[in-house]
Amino acid sequence: FDIERARGLSDVLVGEVPPEGAIVASGVDKLSVLPCGTRVTNPADLIGSKAFRTLIEQLATRYECIVVDTPPVLAVADPMLVSEMADGVLLVAEANRTSRFALQRVVENLRRGGAPLLGIVLNLMPTGGIYGRYGGYYYRHYVDGDHGDADGARRGGSKLFG
Repeated sequence: FDIERARGLSDVLVGEVPPEGAIVASGVDKLSVLPCGTRVTNPADLIGSKAFRTLIEQLATRYECIVVDTPPVLAVADPMLVSEMADGVLLVAEANRTSRFALQRVVENLRRGGAPLLGIVLNLMPTGGIYGRYGGYYYRHYVDGDHGDADGARRGGSKLFG
């Protein structure tokens, strides 16, 4: 969105600026953005704070939908803290890079934390070559006999994540 990062969420949470002073128009109709703001050394502390919970509650009265983009779930604590307040979690995984094992761990962690998992978005799918369109992937997937059955799971499951 080419949005300046000068003021944002961290600045709101430490009380340096009100939400109205940090929320910016995205250029897309009916879409506002609250950038991350000034870098802090303790982002998990801010996300786990009463101030964050209060901010989300305030914004929920003004916006139809709030989407919080977090760092990778297995990398830091922030995503799990956010998931505790979420009505739903949409997990994003990179095709041909995110391992099936990592994805399973994330799903288990989210379930253990009580996060309502809405689904998984697979991004950066290859678009060229023989497997570039879904037909090629599914052809390879089923011809190899790896289509989610017990034997397929023992061989490593879906090649999409492995």
